[in-house]
Order: sequence, then structure tokens, then C-alpha cells
Amino acid sequence: MDVEEVTFDIIGINPLNEDGVYLCCSNMTWYPLWSAVCTHTPELTSRDYQTGSMNDDLLIEGEKLFGIIRALDDMVSGTKRSDIDETTWENLKALLRFCESNEGFRIC
Repeated sequence: MDVEEVTFDIIGINPLNEDGVYLCCSNMTWYPLWSAVCTHTPELTSRDYQTGSMNDDLLIEGEKLFGIIRALDDMVSGTKRSDIDETTWENLKALLRFCESNEGFRIC
């Protein structure tokens, strides 16, 4: 499989609505998105960053999910937008909607 064809499937845990069921990103959009999330979410570890970057079945729930939601909300509200390109910006908003619509997620 060509590197450009790799996708990251983000599966919601106990979705609250259809926004929280599933999110799919290409590797080209996932890497900058996940990097921005990890940079601004102190609850995430370097192992979370690595596992989430490798499509290696990372489970996010509890305090990590709430930390991601806080970080995404800060970024989307404009307090931390510097150095984020437009595509990543739109993906941040989509990931925020997704995270607010479930009780956690798995990257697989």
C-alpha cells in the first residue's frame, strides 16, 4: 500500500449522536492534526503521540478525552491558532465535534 493511501480510522466509544460515531483522516491530514492536539494537550504522553501516529489501536477516554476537548476548544476559539494551516484548522473543528459527541475513541 502506498504511504499516501494510509488512513486513520477514529472510532467513537458510546457515541451520543452521529457526529461521534466515526472520523477518517488520511495520513497527510492526520499527522499535523494529531501533532497539534498532542502539543496542546498535557494529559497526552509521548507514548500516546507515538501510538496515535502509528495507527496502533490507541484508546482515548476519561481525562485524556477531556484534555483533548479543552485543548481543541482553546485552539478553535483562537487562543492557540498560530502556525496551524487552514486544512488542519478545519480538521481541528471536526475532531472537536467528534470528541464532544462520544465518551472516548480508538485510533485504529
